[in-house]
Amino acid sequence: SIYLDSSISFLTQGSLYVNGTLNNPVTIKAKIKNQEYGTFAVLGSDRTNCFINYLNLSGGSEDVVNGTYFSGQFSIHYCSDVSILNSYISNSSADDGLNVKYCKELVITESKFRNNFADHIDLDYCNGQVTNCSFSNNNISDFNGDGIDVSGSKLVIANNIMQQLGDKGISVGEQSFVQVKNNVFRSLSIGIAIKDLSEVDLFSNSFSNNLVDINLF
Repeated sequence: SIYLDSSISFLTQGSLYVNGTLNNPVTIKAKIKNQEYGTFAVLGSDRTNCFINYLNLSGGSEDVVNGTYFSGQFSIHYCSDVSILNSYISNSSADDGLNVKYCKELVITESKFRNNFADHIDLDYCNGQVTNCSFSNNNISDFNGDGIDVSGSKLVIANNIMQQLGDKGISVGEQSFVQVKNNVFRSLSIGIAIKDLSEVDLFSNSFSNNLVDINLF
């Protein structure tokens, strides 16, 4: 486990490999309860990879490190290949629980995102997929973010559950192209929002108890 103090951010410049197990996950959290640390961040290049398996990460915020703004408690910038498997990202006070920017091959699967203050996942200029994940908040009145916020990306989003979120299940903007398949959208303000000349293909999704299922503007 890694415990980060309220004044600390952690930056990896290069590839990052985290390989926990079901019974012994890698844990990163705040050293002092209710005193968030800065960010846990990766700043890579076209030749770097990020492989994450069984990571439990919580209690972070955002920060500027060496002149770069990292908007997520877990931020990954400019890694060619990013895989996040079997992980649990929760209780962030940042703009994003997880933020990934400029990734050529992205896989996020079999992971849970809970009680992050704003967006659970923010994906900017990524190609890849988000599958078999769940997104929720314990108290919808306390949170105002999206399950997945997509900008300038090409993605497949499939077999996920989005429920009890204060804003949108999926927000698609900045000329993104997204296939949305076999997802559950339940008890949301908006199921899916599509904007900024983006295109979304919808296949076999379930919508229930949302204020608005699909919003186009």
